[in-house]
Amino acid sequence: MLEALNNLIESIFNGFDMIYTFFSTGIYDLAVWALARIIEKLTIGYFTFMLWALPFAFDTAKQIMIDLQLSVYINAAWASLDSQVLALANLMKIPESVNIIVSAYFTKFVLRFIPFI
Repeated sequence: MLEALNNLIESIFNGFDMIYTFFSTGIYDLAVWALARIIEKLTIGYFTFMLWALPFAFDTAKQIMIDLQLSVYINAAWASLDSQVLALANLMKIPESVNIIVSAYFTKFVLRFIPFI
């Protein structure tokens, strides 16, 4: 009987010790775990949103370039170059580079209008 009472008192003290341990160190571990999961989910959501927004922004940027008729101005500038300079520029793929840079600039411009990016 005395041993059963001793086990009961020891179990009660162990229970209080577990509660004390949870409040002294367990809450911090729980908060770190929860904050890490929240940041992980927010990061995944942000990149998912970016993967949606980038094609949208690129399509919008292409439409802006069409509306501004940039290809007409660029072709006129290339036509005004000397034939040797134009051949060297084509060899070095400068027209494609200019196209990529202009597309990237307008895509970046459109992305500024989308919130949270």
